[in-house]
Amino acid sequence: MELDEKTADILLSSQLGREVLEDVQAGKITVDSRGHWKGRPYAFGHENEDLLFMFCGPALGGECRRIVEARKNGVPADPPMKLSSCFVQCFECSRDVEFYFDGFKFVAAEECPYPNGMPPIDIELNIPSGKMVVANDLRDLFPVIGGYNVNYTEGIRQTIVQYAEAGLAHGFVGNTCPSVFQYTDGFNFSIGTQGYIEGTEDNDWEDTPVPLEGKEAVAGICTDLWWYSICDYDEFVKRAGCEPGEGECDVVECLPGVYKFSNRYHMVDEKPYGDPKTYVEIEWVRNPDPVKNYRSKYDSLNFTAGQILLNKIRCWPTLYGTLNGDPDNDMECFVKAADHLMVTIGNGCEFHPNGWFGDDPDLDIDAEDADVPEFHGQHPWYPLSDCSNLANVCGVYSDWEDDQGVLPVNDSFLALAFNILRCMVEYGYKDNGRDTSAAENGASKKKATELLEKLTTLYPDKVPERVRKLLGVQA
Repeated sequence: MELDEKTADILLSSQLGREVLEDVQAGKITVDSRGHWKGRPYAFGHENEDLLFMFCGPALGGECRRIVEARKNGVPADPPMKLSSCFVQCFECSRDVEFYFDGFKFVAAEECPYPNGMPPIDIELNIPSGKMVVANDLRDLFPVIGGYNVNYTEGIRQTIVQYAEAGLAHGFVGNTCPSVFQYTDGFNFSIGTQGYIEGTEDNDWEDTPVPLEGKEAVAGICTDLWWYSICDYDEFVKRAGCEPGEGECDVVECLPGVYKFSNRYHMVDEKPYGDPKTYVEIEWVRNPDPVKNYRSKYDSLNFTAGQILLNKIRCWPTLYGTLNGDPDNDMECFVKAADHLMVTIGNGCEFHPNGWFGDDPDLDIDAEDADVPEFHGQHPWYPLSDCSNLANVCGVYSDWEDDQGVLPVNDSFLALAFNILRCMVEYGYKDNGRDTSAAENGASKKKATELLEKLTTLYPDKVPERVRKLLGVQA
């Protein structure tokens, strides 16, 4: 039986991947990571499935044929083929690492910016009050939009810098429950753990702490979240509206001034386990800076639905598609992005008091705007529930959510909510092929009708004409 070209290309790519994997494991093929993974030769983890994934897909058929021929002739392919996989990421710089492969050697396409590992992550914090508030997690008092992937050292660095700009020293320390130590000969501090002597049967296996010379423990941190949080005392009171609660925070007196926090957990060797570890050095560097309004940047942020959706589409074309000027194609891209932003639960998109939802911490306030098209036709919307952003805009919440009332969205997000709900009610949901889809779609359309009617009641002066006609509402 003769195979069609697509099937033949898939089989060729898979076979080449298996042969290359065997040669990598046998040491016949080398891997030059160009500094990624702290300069270690990449070993293709996940039981080497990530290497096999790089050779998946019919699109590689022509390239794979060149590599097969090169290996057969014993001559490196020129030019080499380019391979990538979402499973191959550097744990330092967080980048998806692409490789060039000539049949005999893998070479990373780009160098890692941290070939020897990330250096200490340094930030400064102004503590004019002369008192530090020390806790595990103070993020609720220091709101930011979005976040970074803290499974990678670069994501940890970005997060530390993000919160420092908001007025909070917030760094990763693992599940160590460290202490804050003050140096006995000056004004500086550190965060870490003291050493201990491992317990034996004679003392019921209880470890014996070893005091640190030249340091005194002045606060403790329970790492339910594997981070520490430290802020200025007066800043805490201003944001919380009260003094730090006993048992939730420790207050440490210090010399008023600006302190440099040098975060270096990622540089610490956790072995041997009984040795003392220092994860953060806290150094007084100068007299206090003038008190600033750390919240001003956050409070000033305001985006339209068009800015948020356009940014999502451009950042994630594999999820939402690519805009090409075709009205139907572009509408579908906006529908997919709107579905994720407003309908999908657990999407990580946070509500800002200025009336918008978002999750990109790096989106510029002057980012390009877009006119969101009027949605039409059936789409496989996510099942509509009371805990979606769309329901919360209407003042509807699930039983396990905090009822925050009607979220006061700006005009562009209100128009988006009307657009989505009207499309759901007017056209219904597209069948996704599951056995339960008919029942789910019926329930979602009913919920959409209820929410659209509620939204119309909440904003009678802003109801689009098409919604009025659909619901039979008089102007």
